[in-house]
Amino acid sequence: AWEKTKQLATKAFKDRDWNTALRLYGQALEEGEGVADPTQVATLLSNRALVRAKLDDWQGSLQDALDATSCDPAWPKGWLRRATAELRLNRYREALGSLKCGVACPGSKALSELLPLITECEAALYNERDSEAPDSAAGRIERFKGDGNTCFGQGNYGHAILFYTRALYHRAMMEGTDEAIVLSNRAGAFLGIMLDDVKAAYSHYAKARERDEHYKNACDGVGSCLRLIREWETTAASKRWGRFYADRQRSRGGTRIWALSDVYFDQHGVPEWCKSLSSSFFRDDVLMLAGNLADSLPQLRFALTVLKSKFRRIFYVPGNHDLWVRRATLSSIIKGEKVKNEQRDMVDSIAKLLEILQLCDELGVETAPAEVAAGVFVVPMFSWYSRDFVPQERRREMASERDADTKTTIDQWIKWPFPCGSDDAWKFFMKMNTPALFATLKAKANFEQFTDEKAVVITMTHFLTRSDLAIDWTIPGIWDYVGCEGLDEQIRSLGASAHVYGRACIGPQKRVLDGLTYVHNYIGSTEKHRPNMAPFCIFDRGA
Repeated sequence: AWEKTKQLATKAFKDRDWNTALRLYGQALEEGEGVADPTQVATLLSNRALVRAKLDDWQGSLQDALDATSCDPAWPKGWLRRATAELRLNRYREALGSLKCGVACPGSKALSELLPLITECEAALYNERDSEAPDSAAGRIERFKGDGNTCFGQGNYGHAILFYTRALYHRAMMEGTDEAIVLSNRAGAFLGIMLDDVKAAYSHYAKARERDEHYKNACDGVGSCLRLIREWETTAASKRWGRFYADRQRSRGGTRIWALSDVYFDQHGVPEWCKSLSSSFFRDDVLMLAGNLADSLPQLRFALTVLKSKFRRIFYVPGNHDLWVRRATLSSIIKGEKVKNEQRDMVDSIAKLLEILQLCDELGVETAPAEVAAGVFVVPMFSWYSRDFVPQERRREMASERDADTKTTIDQWIKWPFPCGSDDAWKFFMKMNTPALFATLKAKANFEQFTDEKAVVITMTHFLTRSDLAIDWTIPGIWDYVGCEGLDEQIRSLGASAHVYGRACIGPQKRVLDGLTYVHNYIGSTEKHRPNMAPFCIFDRGA
């Protein structure tokens, strides 16, 4: 009973109905007394502490947090709530103690939320000139760097992160190389405390390299993280593979697969269109989303949440717009655009990619291949454009003589960590597809070994895989930004029967080339909207 009450409380919290959430969490605690284990009780208490915080009841929030940390000292969210309340009540020394306990929790998943509190706490203690650290910023930097290095050497990575973060509060007093060293050390500590937290480690290493591009540890750290990302060697990636066979017992006769791309959820009318899709007609179906959902992470979350409520399973690959890392400019302000400053939180487009992958994991959206019915495989593949995708002869044939050699700038908000930028990005993503190709080929062979039925493979990229697919030749220079030739070889190596792609926003929904069906069902920007827009069915109950 208490678990059901907890679900109702969580729903009330999401609906911002704080008083109802407060009452229901209290009810769940009463119902779970003697039944729920210590971690479950601590979770309920820390959740209620958060609700009290929303109501500005900091004393009540602190009491719940104290009870949570007493009930389960290894539950990091309890220390997070406790430190937050202590900071709001100006109990800075106590807050520091809570933060030390929070970062020390095994595999603490609250580290990203604890970091700003550590910074806030150091700011308050520095202003109060606490007696346990030097008065000067320079003295505190050296002290905390030393303490961090000591903890790192002892394998106490949580406390190392805390000390490095306190030192970084005074980064204005640091030389570029010193800041790079501290950021790199903190990134190493992140990997030490959570081997799968490549997202945090990459962000810190990349920021360190920005401060000093010649600092070897930062450069090596970025390279190591990129290798882990490319080869899917993280716990989060392993969990994605764990869903590969979740639907292998489902009948083909009860499975439909639909295609959609270039939704541009932040365009006028698109959210309403997505919400208007039937919640019953598609509820047992699969949707393949071939990228370009939204420019910002909050809008991307909104789009995926709405679409996930309509379909049983969604497979998604990011497009170029999804990987933009934007900030407000004078031009966007004049146009009245509401632009989220993502450059403050994300160092580059790989950092944005990692945020997107984590978001998809949270929402249950698939970014890895899976068997969606017996012998039916959906394979999302990462992609980027290569400059030599469209041969010069075809450019001169299709574009005007004046435009054929035109160079243009697209994707100004894309930033890559690679030496050659986009010219290295497409190679990185093609290598990132290798595990997906291998896993699908192996599963396909296993299926066909024990049945006379042929496996069905449907692949998906955002970018075009062939230069003879339709593009808008009226846009000068667009041919440098639309596709990658090597992708077609990858999808054909799987024996795919259909391929879903995005990006072009022009041409027929379906086209057969050399025995392979190419599907492009776009929504596009507002001026490209067409009557009767709808998901396009590419697999209908085995047909």
